[in-house]
Amino acid sequence: MDVLFHVVDDARFHQALLNMRLALKPGGLVYLSDNFMHRADRNETHFVIRSLAQYEAALAKGGLRIVDRRPMFHLLNRPMDSSSRMLHRWWALVERVCRRSYALGGLLGMLTYPLELLLVRARREGVSTEIMVCAAA
Repeated sequence: MDVLFHVVDDARFHQALLNMRLALKPGGLVYLSDNFMHRADRNETHFVIRSLAQYEAALAKGGLRIVDRRPMFHLLNRPMDSSSRMLHRWWALVERVCRRSYALGGLLGMLTYPLELLLVRARREGVSTEIMVCAAA
């Protein structure tokens, strides 16, 4: 989980996807988690947030096809793929609460979790981390 965005070298990223496909048994599935951005990629020294389009091209090159993609978080992770001011303000509040008190952060998470479950079930597109299911092409 949340490993591929730490593979910052594109050649190694493509090789990792190919290795996953080669490790699949017939009918096997690969579950990936990432942000799958709809905007441009974001490169840092220790991670790369790749666009959905870049993932689609890399998966096809590696012999994998997307079977399903669903949101994993909506309110309980940074809204990387959203321009909503409200969501970004919410996340700033979550960070402030968590920095102030571990217990208060846990309480906020516990109180938010039921709404989080409703949102990720109701939405097809995420604003943060998503789960992608892939099979051999």
